[in-house]
This record gives sequence, C-alpha cells and structure tokens, in this order.
Amino acid sequence: MTFSQSEYSFGYIISLENDTIYGSIKNDDYSSSPKEVTVKQSDIITFNPSEIKGFFVNNSYYQSSICHLYKSEKDTLITSVSTDGVFVGSYYYETSITKKQVSEKDTAFFSTGQFNKIETAVFLRRIISGNLSLYTTIDNTGKELFFLYKNVYQDLLEKNNIFKNQLKSQMYDCKNLLSKIDSIDYSESDLKNIVYEYNKYIKSDAFQQNSKQKVDYYFGLLFGTEYIRLNFISDFDYYDFEGLTRSKLSFSPEFVFGCSLLKEHLNLSIGADYFKYYELLDYDDSYILFDFKYIRVNFAAKYVFKTKNINLFIGGGINNALSLKNDNYIYSKSLEKKIPIWDTYEKSSIGINLITGINYKRFIIQYKFYRASGIKNVTSIKSNYTSNTLSLGIILHKGKF
Repeated sequence: MTFSQSEYSFGYIISLENDTIYGSIKNDDYSSSPKEVTVKQSDIITFNPSEIKGFFVNNSYYQSSICHLYKSEKDTLITSVSTDGVFVGSYYYETSITKKQVSEKDTAFFSTGQFNKIETAVFLRRIISGNLSLYTTIDNTGKELFFLYKNVYQDLLEKNNIFKNQLKSQMYDCKNLLSKIDSIDYSESDLKNIVYEYNKYIKSDAFQQNSKQKVDYYFGLLFGTEYIRLNFISDFDYYDFEGLTRSKLSFSPEFVFGCSLLKEHLNLSIGADYFKYYELLDYDDSYILFDFKYIRVNFAAKYVFKTKNINLFIGGGINNALSLKNDNYIYSKSLEKKIPIWDTYEKSSIGINLITGINYKRFIIQYKFYRASGIKNVTSIKSNYTSNTLSLGIILHKGKF
C-alpha cells in the first residue's frame, strides 16, 4: 500500500523515554480526540496514547493522558479522563442504541464501585502551554471539554459556572485577572485568552517583584479575661503553709505580631501582655502579701485550618515572664519578722502555653492555657501558676515583607 505525500505532514513524537523522534505524521482528522497516530519514516508505524507521551503535527501538540473506562454488569460503559484516579470531565452511558449523560443518581451508583475498571489512554490537544497550561478533548457526544494543568490535571466544569471558581483558585496570585474571569464563557477562545494573560503576567517584572514578598505579617491587639490559679507549697521554720491555692479573675491586654508561612497554614507569633496580682491574706498569727507585676512575652507556633470564611488555629509555645515588681512576704505577728517569699525569684520565669481559636477577617477569638512552676531556694517554696484566658482581638495592620 502506498500513500501520497499530501497525506502526511512533518512533525514529531515524544517517546516514553522522552526522546523526540521526527518524521511524517499522517494528516488524520484531529478535531476530535485522536485514538492513534500514524508516523512514516522508513516504515509506517501506528502509535496509541499508551505507547508515546505525545505528538506534534500541523502546529498542534497532543498530550497522552490516562483515561478510565468502567464497565457495569449490564455492559454499560462509562468513560472519564482522569489523573491519579480522580474522576474529571463528563460521564456517559454508552450502549448500542442509546447515549445519555449520567444523572446525579447514576453518578452516585457509579461511585459505589460496582464497575470493572479498565485503564486506557487518550490524546488531549494542548491549546496553550506555560506556567498554567490548557488542554482540550472531545467527549463521546461531541462536546468539547477543557483541562488546566499546573502540576496535575484539573478539569474545568461548565455546570453552574464552576470553571470560573476553578480558574480563580489557579490564578489567585494575579488579582487583576480575577474580575475578568467573571465575564468569560466556557469556550476555547475565552479560556485561551485568560490563560495567556495569566502566563504573561507570571513572566512579567511586576510578578517577579511581588513573588519576592512571600511572608505575610500582621499586628494585632487582644483583650481578655484571665482566670488565674496560684498554688504554693512551703515548709520552713517561721511559718508553715501547704497547698495554699488562690484563684482570681484578671484583665489581660495583649499586643501580638505574627507572620504566616506555608501558604498561610503555619503562623508564627510573638506577643506581650501585662499581668499583675495583688492579695493580702490576714491570719491570726501572720499575714501574707502577694504583690507582683509581669510583662509576659509569648512565643507561639500555630497551624491554621483554612476555610472559605473562618480559619481555625491550634498551637502552642513558651512564655517568658519578665518581673516588673516582686513584693511578696509573710509577716509573723508573734515574731514581728518579715519573711520574704520569692526573695531570690528570677527576673524571668519560663512557662508553656497552649492556644486555640478562630479568625474571621480581622477579628480573633482566642483561648490560651498557660502554666509555669519553679522552686525558690531561700524559702523552699514550690510554686505553680496556671491561667486560662479567653480573648477577643482585632488585627490592626496586615502587610508583606
């Protein structure tokens, strides 16, 4: 059998080993998704999509992609282009006499797995290539379907204009295009233009400058009610108290600075709040004074679970309490002697904190648990300090650096 030269055009194929092999590609009708390609060199060879990675002819490149076929007990065939087992595109029954789109009920049945899975491959025509690539194929009803590619394939769903939100999620780093997406149609020309503009922006100097600003930062102010619990255990010559526990509500303002990493899922923050405690305990033979003030510096790492409107965060860290005032003592009435408590108390005390809360726009609701403990040598006082703080806050400023 012989072929005239007009039946072939110069092109190439990409082998499974990524080798580029040039030759004459048969001029078949590739307007619909081709199931095979014929190449003429010294011999005439036909390749299907599972045997090569793609081919180029007549200014168009066709990429090999996985396709799943599902055959039910009734010999109904359902096809879908997919990547890594994720179903994309449209699903259809295909029988000898009917061809109809699968309904939501049928799709639910389809998801139960009552089908025998067969893997094959198809060629997707590449419309535009770049940081974000656009591909197309024709389904078995003649409808054109479109796919984005950025690390993985993602089908663009026409129903209810879902494809517009899909485009926005892929082009989030080009805010100027987001409003344009709302006015486009599910067509090759519109999708090609918007993807072209996005790729052009990615290569621009403006994007390169903005891409260096990878860290978001913020300043915030929180006001909270703190439930404080102090526990002291001591045994010494002048006075003996064991298991003395004091509880009190306190007002706790806090200033916080933080930054977001890992696509805003990891949040690192440093904050400072003011804490004071005053109490005079009068007993028959003595009285005890607690009067101390601290600036607590809080270091925390939080993981953020992002949703559409509200972000949930959970994390923990350390607190370093810096002493501003420390006037604490026991006064023995019978001995007329003042016995210092925490006389050699360190200028700072390290504790741990656990944090959880929600963030809505610029508003924060936060719960924090804090605990610190220590042994003071002079008076052999063991102290434990815990607090539970519920705070409301606002982010005063956001920026990038």
